[in-house]
Order: sequence, then structure tokens, then C-alpha cells
Amino acid sequence: MKTDKRDLGDINLTVTFAGVDFIPGQFVYADNNGVLVATKQLV
Repeated sequence: MKTDKRDLGDINLTVTFAGVDFIPGQFVYADNNGVLVATKQLV
């Protein structure tokens, strides 16, 4: 059954995956070896 799109959502929320908090404004870098979360842009 297809979901109903209601154009609802949230922005600027902290989300947690695998015990890691991803905070708005942070930078996330990922490759085949892992994931890095940084408070400033690295590249």
C-alpha cells in the first residue's frame, strides 16, 4: 500500500544512528571503511 504524502517534516533535529548523534551543522563523511562526523568542514 502506498503511503500518503502530507508535506510534513522536521528540520534542524539531532538524529541518532548506531549510537552516534548527528547534530545540525555538523559534517558527515563516509566511505567503505567508516563514517566520520566533524564539527567543521574538512575538505
